[in-house]
Amino acid sequence: MTGARLKLDYDRAVGDSWRAEIAVDALERSEIDIGELRLTGSGSLVQGEGSAIGQLRGNATYAALEIAPRDPALAEAIGPPPHGGDCISFGPKTLRLSSLIWWSAAQITG
Repeated sequence: MTGARLKLDYDRAVGDSWRAEIAVDALERSEIDIGELRLTGSGSLVQGEGSAIGQLRGNATYAALEIAPRDPALAEAIGPPPHGGDCISFGPKTLRLSSLIWWSAAQITG
């Protein structure tokens, strides 16, 4: 790995919106090299009542770019670089992922 970035943007004084970006550059493993892994998201933080935990809502996108598996069969199975998105809702005792989309050699939605 040649680098990693983590960027978070949230200011409660300005509002309830948030933005985030996480990226890893040049990840090298014995079985695969990946030029970049990226996760980005944005949404809102909803404060709970009193001391109760609130809720995080948002959308996320993810991508793996410049994938180079060492095994030709794995390269064929992965196909084009995978990427996708999802809607996220996280609150007290719940994590909900909806509208999952994953694009690659096969497209999965649901």
